[in-house]
Amino acid sequence: MNDKTAQILKLLQANIDRIAIAFMYVLVAVLVYFWWVEQNPAEATMGEQKIAVLKDPVAENPAYKMIAEYTKNPDISAYPQIDQVAKFNMFEYKSVKQREALEREVKTKVESAERAIAEGRNEEARRLLREVLDAFPAHQRARELMNKLTGGQTSTAQAAGTTTSPR
Repeated sequence: MNDKTAQILKLLQANIDRIAIAFMYVLVAVLVYFWWVEQNPAEATMGEQKIAVLKDPVAENPAYKMIAEYTKNPDISAYPQIDQVAKFNMFEYKSVKQREALEREVKTKVESAERAIAEGRNEEARRLLREVLDAFPAHQRARELMNKLTGGQTSTAQAAGTTTSPR
């Protein structure tokens, strides 16, 4: 190497930190300029503006439409058992006590309806069973007795809840 090249290398090594800082400033300035152009397209182009029209292919995808349909909240008012569970708050003491009292009342009404059926008072039994099924649409024993009285023809509102008994 000649003296001139060695001198330049020595100067570069002595000032490498300043060179790196200058390079970083230039890089930041370029990034700020690109950001400014992106945020202010009218000032940057100074000519005729074209507004970009972007089309979202995801919204037109049939699988996306199917997922969107499945993520909608269903109306549970048509299902009395689920609606009953949704409205029940097991952490509220009053709600639990009211529920227990209602269940005791329902139990006594079902027992009264069974006695009325055994004694031949079918109208009274129907009235008691309707009250029970209004309070607990899914009460299995009340439903069985009502089907026995009506010959298997319960109303459509009662037929909606056919799976489980509250207790």
